[in-house]
Amino acid sequence: MKRRLGANFGFCLPKRGIECYRKIGYFKVRTYTVAIIEYQDTVKDAVKTYLQYLRSNTGGEEIQYRTSLENLFNAIKLPYRQFSIIQEDRHSGVEVEGTPDFFVYEDEKTLLKRLVGFIECKKPSFQLEKLIDSEQINKYTKACENIILTNYSRFILLQRNRIVCDVILSNDHKIVLDFGNLFLQFYQYEYPFINNKKTLAKTLAAQSFYYSLALREFINAPENTEDVFI
Repeated sequence: MKRRLGANFGFCLPKRGIECYRKIGYFKVRTYTVAIIEYQDTVKDAVKTYLQYLRSNTGGEEIQYRTSLENLFNAIKLPYRQFSIIQEDRHSGVEVEGTPDFFVYEDEKTLLKRLVGFIECKKPSFQLEKLIDSEQINKYTKACENIILTNYSRFILLQRNRIVCDVILSNDHKIVLDFGNLFLQFYQYEYPFINNKKTLAKTLAAQSFYYSLALREFINAPENTEDVFI
């Protein structure tokens, strides 16, 4: 019986690692195996720090926990790929309705940033079951099929309107592994090829927020005020 690569370490081996294994052989598999172990330790430490913050700051407003959650996301990003995790309303300090709380993009060394997915946050007492089939999430899925829902202790990964992972976070070893797997599946989600008008429209809609934010930051940056064309 064939054994799934990476299964002994609690994480699924990244797809790019599998491709390298087929092309190069044993030594490349060993490299990725070590990377999985290191990633597992990173997730464990990040979860411990995050849970300590939650225990020390109970009863706060939903938006109060955004920064600690963003720190957690940044700590467990895949080390061999470049991701940007953007908090939509980080400058205003108020919650904005109608847009996801976090947008995750991957820098593929081109002009375009590839949308990875959305992350939607609710207050700690919120029951996430109410959100899964809500009008809000149905609206998001028109632009993105890869969404994490969280009330800061529970994390649900939705892909193509289906629950893929559901984790209530704790320091338990198995729970930490499940949490790491949730984010691996989130980061490695592959969108369909653009072969029709609807898919093209969804792709352009997903990119629109990134460019509006980049333009806004460029306009507001003082150092760009005196820039002139030569």
